[in-house]
Amino acid sequence: MVLNDTETWTNSTTVVNQESSLYACPKSPDLTFDLDATTFPWILVSVKSFACLSISFLNSLVFTAVRVRKELSKHSYVLLSSLAGADFLVGTLTMPFSASLDVLLAIRRVTYFCTLDIVNVYLMYCASWCALYHMTAIAWERFVAITKTVLYPVKVTRGRLRTLATVVWMGAILTTLPPFGLEAAGLDLMFVEMWIFFASICGAVSLIATGYFYVKIYIEVRKRKINQITQVTVLAQAKLETKVAKTAALLTLALVISFVPGIVVSSSPTLRTSTSIRVSELIMQMGSIVNPLLYCYRDRRFRNALLEMLRMKKPQVI
Repeated sequence: MVLNDTETWTNSTTVVNQESSLYACPKSPDLTFDLDATTFPWILVSVKSFACLSISFLNSLVFTAVRVRKELSKHSYVLLSSLAGADFLVGTLTMPFSASLDVLLAIRRVTYFCTLDIVNVYLMYCASWCALYHMTAIAWERFVAITKTVLYPVKVTRGRLRTLATVVWMGAILTTLPPFGLEAAGLDLMFVEMWIFFASICGAVSLIATGYFYVKIYIEVRKRKINQITQVTVLAQAKLETKVAKTAALLTLALVISFVPGIVVSSSPTLRTSTSIRVSELIMQMGSIVNPLLYCYRDRRFRNALLEMLRMKKPQVI
């Protein structure tokens, strides 16, 4: 279900048609689930079971590699490490929780389905907004690194980046979880919808800021190419910073693409079905497995560090 589909906390399941085994939550009577169709829920359970293990394993490797490998101790990896922590929670918390809902549908135990689905929606969107805010923070760090190279060591320190990561986590929690508390307390849904609208505005501002930073980065990179940097060390450093920025831009693009199915489904009544909503949620969660794969594909240091940690490659002799 989408974020603005608020539901009541009482009478969690309403059977619409006993003969066809259809049921719907009280606040979403148009969104029905067929309890006789158990194949698709089991398919989702299988996919999510494999995906949550992969997401947890890969992101734990990324997080550990940044912590223990000296070659990955640069400032640019601090926020990537924090993002890996957010993706790790998707694999260990939100995706297993979502899979448990599919199990309830498959075994036809839906007494508390609507209530649990509300919890699942807020957890999932909290993780998604956390990833979005991380992308904005990473874009800002790359913006400073490329456009204000001289001031970068002064403006961007490890301590400030850790503080920024903490602010990002708290921002995601304060943006998305208060409506959950308001709804659980039984307050008027108008207040819940107002907060959800506020969360949507924050997400849009974050996305616009991310786009602004990457546009400025692109302009600066084009300017450097026109000026034809001749010093070898300066040129190598500029290429490295640009490659990291391109990787971060690809991460942002992957995140935005994972949001698209959910936005399309929620905005189109004809496409808004129980199946399309469950699939769009899965696509949004699968973005957490794309990030570590992009790290390894785009960054040779990350790739070598992970392979060495897995004992698939011998450590390089210095």
